Amino acid sequence: MNAMRKIPFSLFVLLRRWIHGFPGNLRIESIFVKQLASYLLLLLLLTLLFTLLLFPVGREHLEAEIGRKLQDIARIAARNMPPERLALIREGGETTRMVMRLEQKLAQIQEATGVTNIFVFRPDKRALLDLDPSVQIGERYHALPISKELSRLAAGEAVNTHAFENEAGQLVMEAFAPIRQGGRLMAIVGVKGGASELEIIEEMHERFDRLTFLALVFASLVAFLLARSITAPLRRIAQMAQAVGKGDYNVRVAVRSRDEIGLLADTIHRMAEQIERREQALRQITATVAHEIRNPLNSIKLLVSLLEEELEEAGVTDTGETIETLHYEIGKLNRFLTEFLTFARPVSLEKKPVHPAELVSAIEGLVELEGKTRRIEITSDVAPDLPEVFVDRHRIEQVLLNLAINAVMSSSSGGEVRLGAHPGPDGKGVVFFVEDRGPGIPPEVFPHLFTPFFTTR
Repeated sequence: MNAMRKIPFSLFVLLRRWIHGFPGNLRIESIFVKQLASYLLLLLLLTLLFTLLLFPVGREHLEAEIGRKLQDIARIAARNMPPERLALIREGGETTRMVMRLEQKLAQIQEATGVTNIFVFRPDKRALLDLDPSVQIGERYHALPISKELSRLAAGEAVNTHAFENEAGQLVMEAFAPIRQGGRLMAIVGVKGGASELEIIEEMHERFDRLTFLALVFASLVAFLLARSITAPLRRIAQMAQAVGKGDYNVRVAVRSRDEIGLLADTIHRMAEQIERREQALRQITATVAHEIRNPLNSIKLLVSLLEEELEEAGVTDTGETIETLHYEIGKLNRFLTEFLTFARPVSLEKKPVHPAELVSAIEGLVELEGKTRRIEITSDVAPDLPEVFVDRHRIEQVLLNLAINAVMSSSSGGEVRLGAHPGPDGKGVVFFVEDRGPGIPPEVFPHLFTPFFTTR
């Protein structure tokens, strides 16, 4: 019985362990887990309501009713026991005619009411009459629970005990009624009855616990399916939104429901289509603008080259640094336009094997002029025996070049910028680095390191 009453609490513990055993993306913060937990919590509350409130109240009322019935039987038996005859009973008189007639009356009441036993005893708990033949007149009842009730019995009240288990493990109750003579308590009638109705309640309680366990298992399955029917589409919609955020505007989610979830999916579909159209328009505008700028820029580059040749032919030698600066600035504008177009068009990587030393050497050559202009020393340090890396050479060069130029621009005159590569942690992979002696990157800038065209200048 006690094991069955622990079922709701045990289920709660299992539920708690089950929730904490979920993967990281399905823990307590998940809508699925919140819904499932709320459904099961409601079921557990209803179960506890029946277990801790309704059943105890019903048992208490039934026990009180059985007690009143036994008290009535005890009063009837007391009215049939003349005090003057009880006063004549002596030890060893079990076979006398008077005792046998009195016990016959008690037996008739027992047969009519179905109680287990009826007995009469003095206030000092010594037996006078007992339908149990093993009890002799004058024998003391040691286990009678009436010591605290003697004052009520002396006042003429009938009392009863709470239900308790006898030696056979059966639920029984006892009631007692006073026999008074001359205003004083002369004897007490005890009635013992089986509390079969209480056993029915206890049996119903056990059955209810079993049914509750099965109902909770079934309800858990239903709650699981219901919660999943709501959260599974939401999870797919969330994945679609993440894909859209990463630039995949063609992803779609099939949500057949016509409720708010279906409306949300349709809204995100339309949003993805609108963003894709705007992205296409932006790319077209970007390509047009870059084309319109690059054409005159190429013309300027060509004219600078022609000017350089004419000056050399004319023997002019003091303009070399100016011409070199013009070439550098034109190249920087061309690189900016290339980055601009790269940002505007869809990303597609062209990975090929390349040695780290080649990449570092190329970046060193590209940034060397900028270093000379600012009087910054450019050095390189590439560890020997590095393996080739499988990368998009153009894009990795662009990343390293941007870092190197930023390092040069952040360094003071006479400073140093180191470029290089060395083995990765545990000898796996290759780590490229750009080091300078500048102030470093402020912590508030870290979140924007990969934001296109972000600058602190």
